[in-house]
Amino acid sequence: MNYESFLPRYSKVLLATDDLHIDDAVRESEWLGYEPCSLDQIADHESRLGVILPQSIREFYLATNGWRNVDTFIDEILPIERVDYLRTLDKDLCEIVSDDIRPVDDPEWVEEQTTSVVRSLCFSLEGDAARLLVDPHSDIGSGEWNVGTWASWQPGMEWSGQSFANFLQLRLDGLVELRDIGG
Repeated sequence: MNYESFLPRYSKVLLATDDLHIDDAVRESEWLGYEPCSLDQIADHESRLGVILPQSIREFYLATNGWRNVDTFIDEILPIERVDYLRTLDKDLCEIVSDDIRPVDDPEWVEEQTTSVVRSLCFSLEGDAARLLVDPHSDIGSGEWNVGTWASWQPGMEWSGQSFANFLQLRLDGLVELRDIGG
């Protein structure tokens, strides 16, 4: 994905959404991003996290060090220096997911709804009780990882993105669809 062309378009669609609480100065700038990261900053934080981030995440942070609003459910994508494992940033959520007492004889469900969530990197903290998570143990090809949202109002983890770029594209598509049907 070419973030230099995608992110301004994403900003424009989001800024046209009435449901977002966005500072007037940000609205006037027509940019929901921040200054970009350097390759050295990304490498430092990869070392801190003990992972090499997928290309679509690295490219995102080379375009902007965070993002003010993803949609009406996820407020911000954290700057690279605040990204960390879910178990560090939201211990309560890890406990809730780990303590799910439903009897499950489906190992795939346990992997998707418990194991993958607890081991995920967390890229957002604010929003409508939702978290943007990336599973660093889910190489789905081309070095990309599953991306999704966990929300208190959702019955389970939704791994909807095949990459960070794909996840953002799906979110933008959803916003455009809502706008086009008058939502």
